[in-house]
Amino acid sequence: LDGNITATFLITDTGPGISTDQHKEIFEPLTRLTENQNSQPGSGMGLSISRRIAQTLHGELSLQQSSPANGSVFELTLPFKLGARIDVNPSIYKTPQILNDKRVLLADDMDFNRYAYRILLERMGAIVVEAGNGEQALEKIQSENFDVVILDINMPIMSGIEVAREYFSTPTINPPVFIAYSALNDKVTADNCLNSGFSHFIEKPLTADKLRLLFNSKESKSIPPQGGLLDYLGGDDTAKVMQLNKRYRQSFNQGLAELTQLIKQREQTETHSCMHKLRGLACLQNNPNVMKTLDAIAVLIAANAAPHEYTQLLDQLKTYVTDDAVAVSN
Repeated sequence: LDGNITATFLITDTGPGISTDQHKEIFEPLTRLTENQNSQPGSGMGLSISRRIAQTLHGELSLQQSSPANGSVFELTLPFKLGARIDVNPSIYKTPQILNDKRVLLADDMDFNRYAYRILLERMGAIVVEAGNGEQALEKIQSENFDVVILDINMPIMSGIEVAREYFSTPTINPPVFIAYSALNDKVTADNCLNSGFSHFIEKPLTADKLRLLFNSKESKSIPPQGGLLDYLGGDDTAKVMQLNKRYRQSFNQGLAELTQLIKQREQTETHSCMHKLRGLACLQNNPNVMKTLDAIAVLIAANAAPHEYTQLLDQLKTYVTDDAVAVSN
């Protein structure tokens, strides 16, 4: 009544299930069903915290049914107060045209990164030229005129920082705006970039909103990607979204195969480089599960762990990025 409703959500999983005598225990803090060999290790706090959040919101979380052979069904009830209808103005989703007719050099050794970011930059009005490594980028900067140069930091042959240092080692008139971007966001990395001649440092992924703020544009604010940059770039075009995601999965799976091989070979330096590339790709999808798994792998790399210790984490990544990608042409 009076605009108040109670919504009920049923959440079904296909896990190993829970025996009847343990139904009341699972919401107790630090409870883990260790006798089930199929259960995943954990802290035993997830369901306890989830129920507490539901109760804080004046709702309830309960186990509706579960058995070892059939998985589980949980029930979540929450009260809601109905509000007025929200009318969305489609114009706010327009990508700001802050790079109109500007020549932009985009350098990144990951083909898919260049593919996705080129779409974004061209929507912002830029004329985009690509480079696949630092050496190519330096050659293009020295031989062509650009308004903006966007360099990935971790590239083969020459890093983005090395490119900037080499370019600025010779006095130049009206140099382009140099922008560094990286999956790393620590202060040391940012300071190294700014001290090497870059005007700006951006953490991946590039977005219209980040570039708008960087250039201090007064254009209408773009909407940050909610499900990831790929969904933002695809917009309402379902076919375009599917194309972007297929190509993304293909690129990620190639990188994952390379990482797996390097781990087996215990190639420490190359493994770090491959991890950086995968992290940059993961930023495009904004998938927290992928990022957490990559963080866990990074810990093992730092500890110089044995190859078999990575198996579970690598298998998790495979489940997050399905292996049904097909090649997509430019």
